[in-house]
Amino acid sequence: MADPQGAQPPGAGPERALRRLRPPAHCAAYGRRIAFPRFIVGSLVLQAEIDHTDPDSARAQIRDLLARHRNLHTLEDSIAQMLKALTPGIGDAALRTAIDLLVKSVASRWIRTGALLGKGAKWYSHQDHGPARDYLDELRKLNRLAQSADQGGRQVDAVMLRAFLADLRDDFERHGRDRGSNCLILLDNADTPSGRAFLELLRNAFHDSDEDSPITVVATSRGPLVAPYATSDEPFPTTDEASVADYLGKGRWCYPVRLTDLTVDQVKAMVRKADAGDPEKIAPAVHRFTRGHAGATAEVVRAIKEMRDRLGDHAVDLRKVVDHVPFGVDGGRAVRERLLDMFLDGLPAKTRDHLITCAAARDHREAGELVGPGRPIGRDGAAVLSETTIWLPGVTAGPARMHPVLRRLLLDRLARRHPQAPNGWTAVHELLRSRAANKAGELHHALALGKVEEVVDELTRRLRDPGMGVKAWLTLLEKVATAPHREPFKKAPVDHAQELARGVTPTDELTVQVARLLTALWVANEPLARGDRTALLTLVNDAFEKVAIECPKTGAMMEAKTEFLRRVQGEEGHLRDIGGPRNPWSPPRRRRRWLVALIVALVLIVVAPLIICWIRGCGIFAPTCASGVPKVEVEVAKGETREECVGVTDSFAFEPRFRHVVDTLAKENAYATEGGPGSYVTIAFLGPLTNPDPRVVHQLEGAVTAQHRSNREALVGDRPRIRMVLANTSSTAAHWRKVTDDLVDMTKEQDRLVAVASMGLSQDETRWAAERLSGVKLPMVVDIVTSEEIDKNAVNGIARVSPTTDEELAALGRYVPEKSRLRRAMMVSYSQENDLYTRSLVRGFERHFADLWRRGGRINNPFGEDPANEFRTIIGNLCSENAPDTVLYAGRGKDLPLFLAYLGNRNCHPERITVLTGSDAVRLMSDTAENAPGIAALRSSHNPISLLYVPLAEPSVLRDPSKNPAAAQYLKFEQSFQGLGFATADLSTGWAIMAHDAVLTAAHAVRRAALSGELPEPAAVRNQIYLITSAANSVPGASGEIRIDSATGNRISQLLPVLRFRPGEEPELLGLYDSAKLRR
Repeated sequence: MADPQGAQPPGAGPERALRRLRPPAHCAAYGRRIAFPRFIVGSLVLQAEIDHTDPDSARAQIRDLLARHRNLHTLEDSIAQMLKALTPGIGDAALRTAIDLLVKSVASRWIRTGALLGKGAKWYSHQDHGPARDYLDELRKLNRLAQSADQGGRQVDAVMLRAFLADLRDDFERHGRDRGSNCLILLDNADTPSGRAFLELLRNAFHDSDEDSPITVVATSRGPLVAPYATSDEPFPTTDEASVADYLGKGRWCYPVRLTDLTVDQVKAMVRKADAGDPEKIAPAVHRFTRGHAGATAEVVRAIKEMRDRLGDHAVDLRKVVDHVPFGVDGGRAVRERLLDMFLDGLPAKTRDHLITCAAARDHREAGELVGPGRPIGRDGAAVLSETTIWLPGVTAGPARMHPVLRRLLLDRLARRHPQAPNGWTAVHELLRSRAANKAGELHHALALGKVEEVVDELTRRLRDPGMGVKAWLTLLEKVATAPHREPFKKAPVDHAQELARGVTPTDELTVQVARLLTALWVANEPLARGDRTALLTLVNDAFEKVAIECPKTGAMMEAKTEFLRRVQGEEGHLRDIGGPRNPWSPPRRRRRWLVALIVALVLIVVAPLIICWIRGCGIFAPTCASGVPKVEVEVAKGETREECVGVTDSFAFEPRFRHVVDTLAKENAYATEGGPGSYVTIAFLGPLTNPDPRVVHQLEGAVTAQHRSNREALVGDRPRIRMVLANTSSTAAHWRKVTDDLVDMTKEQDRLVAVASMGLSQDETRWAAERLSGVKLPMVVDIVTSEEIDKNAVNGIARVSPTTDEELAALGRYVPEKSRLRRAMMVSYSQENDLYTRSLVRGFERHFADLWRRGGRINNPFGEDPANEFRTIIGNLCSENAPDTVLYAGRGKDLPLFLAYLGNRNCHPERITVLTGSDAVRLMSDTAENAPGIAALRSSHNPISLLYVPLAEPSVLRDPSKNPAAAQYLKFEQSFQGLGFATADLSTGWAIMAHDAVLTAAHAVRRAALSGELPEPAAVRNQIYLITSAANSVPGASGEIRIDSATGNRISQLLPVLRFRPGEEPELLGLYDSAKLRR
C-alpha cells in the first residue's frame, strides 16, 4: 500500500528513507538466500567519510574501503557504526550482542569472496542504463551527493533503490526462479515517515522502469496510507474476502485489505487460555465492548482475570473492568487510560480534547459540523478531522467512523465535562441534533439528550404513517437506539429500561409498547452495561410482539420479527450498529523493530529489579523516613514538588503536627498487641495524610479515639483487640498504589489486616485504591468520602458513615423553599473532571435547586486551578438585570475563602447574597491565613454575605438532647476524646466525629465476625458490615446510631442540620432533617 499523494512530514522526505531502512544482506527465498551486493556496496560508501578535495584521492579511499570490508573484523566495526546511528545511546553489552547476532546470521555469507563486492561495485559504472563509466568515480559522486543531502538526497535514494531492485532481478534471473513468484517485503508500521518515503520511491521506480521487478510489498498501516482509496460506497475487503481476482479488477497499484477482527469464539479461546472465568458468559460481553479489536480484547481479558474474585463468573461489569488498575503495570493507570493510549498514542493533548468532542458524532461527516467559528471546535481544530488513524477509512460503506471502543471511552470523558460547557454533552448533542442530515440523526441525538418521550412520539407517529414501510421503520428505530448513554446505569439493565419506559406519558397502548421497545434496544446497545442480558432480550422480544399487535401493520411486523431479532442478538450477542461497522478494522499496534526490542529487553533485565525495589520501598536506594516509610518526591502543583514520607506505620509521625496523636496511637497499639499474635487484628487508616489541611489532624484524633474506645470500653465487644496502622498515600494520594500493595501484603502476615477505614477524599485515586483493596475482599468504611460515585455499587466492600453529597443538598433543598425568600441562583463550579466531590455538587444542585437555578437563567460559571481572575469575572456577572441573590457553590473548601473575598468586594448588587454549598465549607473553621479573607467578607456589613451549608456532623447539634436522641452517645465520645488530650475545638469540623465512627464501625464488624472464637478473615468482616442493617445490630456512633444499606453501602439514616456559618461562633441551626425521610 502506498499514498502517492500524501504530503511528507518536515524532515522526513524520501531522500532519507533508504538510509534509515537497513535491509539485511540476504533475503530467504525458496530454500536459499538472495544476496544484495549492489546495495551493500552503496551502503558502505554512503556511511564512509570521504575527503573530496582531490578526486583521485577520493577514488583511492573508496577502493581501500571496499578492500578492507573483505575482513570480518572490519565488517563488525561497520555494523557497530550502523547500529549506533540507528539507536543512539546503546550500551556496550547490548551492542556486542546485536553485532554477534547480525554477523553470525549474515556476514559469513555476505563477503564469502571478493567477487561479490566486486560485482556489486562494478554495477555502478552503468546502473542498468546509459554507457559504462568508471565505477569508482560513480561511487565517489554518490558519497558526495550524500554529504550534501539537501541537494542530492533524492538522487541518492533513487540510486540505492535501483541497486536494490537490480540485485533482486539478477538473483531471480541467474537462478531460474519461476517468474510467477515474487520476493516478499514485509514493511511494518508503514505510516512512519521512513515507511511512506520508501513506498513512494518504490512506486516511482516501478513507474519509471520498463523492466518488471520480482517484488511484492505487504505493508501495515493504521489508516493514513489507505485513506485516499476509501470510498463512501464500498468498504475495503477483509483478509477473508480479499483475492487476486479482486485485486486485478481494481486496476490500481495498491490493494488495501482490512484485517479481520476477533470473533466471539476467538475471544472465548482467549478467556479460556487466560483462565479469566466462564468463556460462555464473559466472551460475549467483552466482544460487545471491544468489537473484536485484538489489543483492546487482550487488555480487558487481562483485567478480568485480575478481578475474577470480585466479579465471579456470572456477570461481567465492564465499567468496573475499564476502571480497574492492573497490578504492577504503568504506574497506576486504569485500563481505560491504557486503551485510550492504544488508539491516541502520539496525539497532542489538544487533539485528544477535540476528539472527546467529536465522539458525540456518529461519523466523520457529523464531526465536521462541530468544527468552525462559533462551534465547539474552533477553526483551529479542523486538523482533528484529518486524523486517519482515528477516522478509520474503508471500514464500512459511508463516512469514516471512530472505532467503537475509542468512541465509547471518549464519550465517558465527554459526559464528565461541565454540564454547561460549550463543548459539553448537552451543547454538542444539541448542535448535532439541529444540523442532522436526516431524521435518524436528529432522533439519535435527541435520545442521547434523554428526550425519550419526544423520540417515542415521533417513532409512534411514523409507525402509523401509511407511507412508511416496516423495514424502513425498523431501520430508523435501530439507528436511533444506538445513541450513547450519558450516565452509568444504577440498576440492572432490564430495570433501567423499564424505568425509562415508565417515564413516557402513556397516551395509548401503541405508545407504551414503542417506549418499551425503544428503551430496551437503547439499553441493550450499551456495551458497558453490567449483568446478564437474557431478561433484557426477552423484554425486546415481548415489546416487539406487542408493538406488532397494536400497530396498523401487524402482518408486515410479524414477518420482519425473525430477521429483526437475529440482528438484535447477532453472533456477538449485541445489537449491530445499523449502517455502522460490523467488523471494525483493528489498526495494528505500533511495534519496534526486533533489534531495538532486543536492546531494550537487555537493559530492562538489569534495571527492572531496581525500579521494582524503589516502588515497593526496599530501601536499597530510596531514602527512608522510617521502616516501611520511604521519602518520595510528590508533585503538589504544576512544576512544584516536595519530599513527603509515604507508607504504612503504627508509630511514625509523618509530620511534626501529628506527634501527639501518633504517640497516643503507639500506646494504644502496645496495649492492643500485648497478648501477642493471635490476640489482635489490624485496621488501617488510609488516606492522603500529609495533606496540609488542618482537618487531617482532627481526623486522626477521632480515629485513635475510636481505637481506644473499642479496646477499653464496653462499646462494640472486646475481642480481638484492635491494632491500628496509618497508611499515607501522600498529600495528593498519588502514591496510592505502593501503599495499597503494602496493605494487601499485610492481609497475609501475622498482624492480620482485616479492614480499612477512611480511604481519603472524593477523587479518582480513592476509587482506584478501593478497587485494589476490594480485590482481596478487604472491607472499607469511608468517613469523609461523600461522592455517590464511590459506594458499594462502584466497589464491593465500601460502606459509608457520612452523608452523601446528594443528601446534603437534599436537606438544603428542603430548607430553602420552605423557610427562605431566595429567588434566583447562579452556579459557580470547579471544572476539574477528576474531582468527584465537586461533580456531585453540580449534579445535586441541578436536581434539588432546579427551579431556583432556572429562574436565574441556568447560568454556570466554571473555574479552574488558579481561580483569581476567573472569580473576578464571575463576580462581574452579578452586575446584570435580574441578578441572582443566591450562589450555588460547587467547589472545594480550599477555594471558598478567595471566592467569598471577591464576592465581598463586588461593586454592584449591595443586597445580601446567600452562598449555598456542601460539607467542605467547614474548612473555614480552621484559623489559617488562607481562610482570613473569606472570614473577613462574612463579617462585613458592606456587601453582606450569608453562607449556608450542611456539615458531616455538628457538635452543637449532637450534644443537645432536644435535637439528638443519641446525645448521650456523643457526650461519651467527647469525654473520651478530651481524655486522650485532644482539643474539643478540633471536633467543630466534623472530621474527627466521622473518622471515629468509621473506625468504630469497622471494629464492630470485626467483633461480630470473631464470635466463633477464631480471628476473622477480611471477607467475613465485609459480610458483617453489610449486616449492620437494623437497630438491633447498629453501631453506637458519635454521630448517632449507624445502620448500613446492604445494597449501596450508604448510611440508612442520619441527622442533617442546615447551618449558617458565623465567624468566631458556633454556626446557627436553621433546620434539621433525617436523611432517610429526604429519600422518600
